[in-house]
Amino acid sequence: TVSRACSRKYIMTPRGTYELKRLFSVRIPNRFGNDESAQAIKHRIASLVEQEDTNSPLSDQQINEQLLRGGASLSRRTVAKYRAQLGIPAHNIRKRIKINQPKGEVV
Repeated sequence: TVSRACSRKYIMTPRGTYELKRLFSVRIPNRFGNDESAQAIKHRIASLVEQEDTNSPLSDQQINEQLLRGGASLSRRTVAKYRAQLGIPAHNIRKRIKINQPKGEVV
């Protein structure tokens, strides 16, 4: 497989030396037979959080359920990992941020 062929191989660029596998994205199979990249899933997570009701932020489980309705099949822990990588706080912290925000201030 490509993964085995690229294992422990490096590429030198003007910006440094990188492991060859870093050039490939992670694919996530979905229920409809299409694969999505991890980046596409992260974009969907960010979009869901951006559109959520700020008074009742989505939990990782709720985000996972919405992704599942859209065909993506991944675990809640993966959703939490991707959310953290995007710099998005957990739902309880997002709610606290909203509560502590002065009225009239836009997030």
